[in-house]
Amino acid sequence: MGRCERSVDPSEDHFDLRYGSAEDAGWDDWIPVARVGRAINGVYGVDFIINRNTPNYRVMMNKAKEELDFYLVGLHERDSWLYARYHCGTTANVYSTIHWSFISGKVDRQSKRRQR
Repeated sequence: MGRCERSVDPSEDHFDLRYGSAEDAGWDDWIPVARVGRAINGVYGVDFIINRNTPNYRVMMNKAKEELDFYLVGLHERDSWLYARYHCGTTANVYSTIHWSFISGKVDRQSKRRQR
């Protein structure tokens, strides 16, 4: 497993990662940093959506990369996507400066197949 930078379709299942403090603000106030898509051939796609002119850009990018490597690669989970979904509801996610949220694409997969 690994990660690479690529475009991630927000209409498909993905994770949003935001940077901020739970003590000072909430989801809507935190800075969007990355969107993470499902793995293709064992490699997760990461779309860094943070504006490079954002103050502390490097700090946020480094923290997001650390989290991505830890949760998707470093823990060696059998199903790291499923584990990341679990992580979204943990206390660790609340108290971290990088906050994960799973976004369901809610795409009707049956009708999508019929259209092809």
